[in-house]
Amino acid sequence: MKEGYIVANLTNYGDGFEIFGVYKSRENAVKQFRKVIRTRYGSCPRDLSKLYKPGQPNALDSGDSYQIIKFKENEGEW
Repeated sequence: MKEGYIVANLTNYGDGFEIFGVYKSRENAVKQFRKVIRTRYGSCPRDLSKLYKPGQPNALDSGDSYQIIKFKENEGEW
């Protein structure tokens, strides 16, 4: 896979990062991201930008950093 998306929790509690999957399409990464959030917190807002905003009904206040990260393979060039 030359490029794709990683669904992860980048909060490090001493055990390393949690990787939930690597996906070729953003749509599949978003599906998995929503599934993880629903499983852990009971619901996931439709607008993912509201996930971390204080005062929003479904905002996360856990301190965890769940993210979808885009990657592209390279040979070390800048």
